[in-house]
Amino acid sequence: MRLLGAAQDMILAGEDATVPALVARAGMSTKTFYRHFASRDDLLFAVLEEELSVGARSIHRALAASDDPVDRLRIYIEAYLELPSGYGSREARRSRIQENQRLRAVNAERAAEAGAQLHDALRGIVSDLVGADLVADIDPALTTRSILHVLNGLLVDMAFADRTDAHADVVEHALRVCFAMLGLPPASPRRAAAIRTPRSLKGAEPRPRLGVTE
Repeated sequence: MRLLGAAQDMILAGEDATVPALVARAGMSTKTFYRHFASRDDLLFAVLEEELSVGARSIHRALAASDDPVDRLRIYIEAYLELPSGYGSREARRSRIQENQRLRAVNAERAAEAGAQLHDALRGIVSDLVGADLVADIDPALTTRSILHVLNGLLVDMAFADRTDAHADVVEHALRVCFAMLGLPPASPRRAAAIRTPRSLKGAEPRPRLGVTE
């Protein structure tokens, strides 16, 4: 859909994706915009949903390299922290992370639905660790939320770090903290290939619309 592609292009360029700017970029009318989306936030949620869906598919491909739940946890953490690397500049990454935080505040339920595939992949790993008696009898749902809270906080720290080489230190810290939360010995970073968000959604199929409360 052209509007999704226009929004993604503007986000990557660090431009303010207002409705007038979006319709001008997409070559569509404002009336057409509101036939598809209830608001600017409705469109931005659709972009977020598509980005997180693509990210989840990338992580699932990375996880296919191992059947060991401990190694899969390491792969997940490293891959998750790579997701913002598809944005071409630090400014674009910062802007996107801030926008995602704002969308979560606007509609937490829809934001949770957008990230459900990422959440479920991690919960499956945590459940496998419990089922294999590799960790204590913990609550997989609560532990999953706790790990994602740590990872999302580190994404913010990494985006706003003064150092351009902060990524390796953040990954090492994330592995140490998240493994310690589960009572596992620390893991060393081993993933070399980056998992990136596509630079364009122009070829993506539109996702079903979800209601937005304004």
